[in-house]
Amino acid sequence: MKISVYHWLCGAGGILLIAVCYLALLWFSVQILPLDTNAGLVSWPPLYQGILLATLPYIVGGMLLGRLTKFDSRSATIVGLVATVGERCLILGAAALVLGNFRQIGPGGEVYYVEGNANLLTAIQSEALPFFTPLYIIAGIPVSLVCLLLTIKAVRAYQSSLGLAV
Repeated sequence: MKISVYHWLCGAGGILLIAVCYLALLWFSVQILPLDTNAGLVSWPPLYQGILLATLPYIVGGMLLGRLTKFDSRSATIVGLVATVGERCLILGAAALVLGNFRQIGPGGEVYYVEGNANLLTAIQSEALPFFTPLYIIAGIPVSLVCLLLTIKAVRAYQSSLGLAV
């Protein structure tokens, strides 16, 4: 199957739209809704934050891809995989870089990213992103892909019900 430049650009645009939507939701959930429940502030539970971040950006991306392209499910799956795996790798890489600047070496030579915490994933959860759990990392990939594919299918079904070219 030959993919045109238009499809490449739409795929890149879909990934970019997913990324922008994800970053906007992440900023909103971290900056606008505080995480400190001990201070009596309203908090957003990490489970809700994880569900929202694993679904909403991919629904928005699916709306774009369903409207603009004739992607088959394989091409849409590739776009979704690039977005989901890339997002998780970027979070892990950025956290390793940032938290690595504050790492400490224990008496036995072990590396601690946060005082008393040698696990990078736990350090990410405790310092900034409490939703970033193994469940989010692993189960979020198929959930995000299903949201993307179902949204594309729903947009195309809606377009065909209106008599628009799909």
